[in-house]
Amino acid sequence: MKVIAIGAVLSLVGCASVELGANKDSKDVKDVAINVEPAEATVTTDLGMSCGGSCVLKVPRLKSFTVTASAPGYESQSVAVGTLFSQGVVIDGGVAKEIGTTSEHKPNPVNIVLVPDNRAVVPTRPKAPGSD
Repeated sequence: MKVIAIGAVLSLVGCASVELGANKDSKDVKDVAINVEPAEATVTTDLGMSCGGSCVLKVPRLKSFTVTASAPGYESQSVAVGTLFSQGVVIDGGVAKEIGTTSEHKPNPVNIVLVPDNRAVVPTRPKAPGSD
């Protein structure tokens, strides 16, 4: 009797399985928040997306990408954003049911704080007249 019950549970789990991303059209996107300092920094991605300052980008769910932030007088910084898959399972009346695979971008949000560029040219003071 236990063998039949286990077989029934396994068949239910198999039937309830849903593969996310089966519909890979352009509407299958996730929001990825980009927080950047200073506020005037420019944000670009290797997917061709860009924005000024902090923003939220709509990125294809299954795409990994790189975010780069830059601003005059600061060193540019890049952060790789990957995808993480996890299997969702719920228990309903003692029966495990697979609810599908989920995909998340990590990190999300992406936090970038630019540091001043020490190589920047520092303006020099003009010499006072007669100080030669």
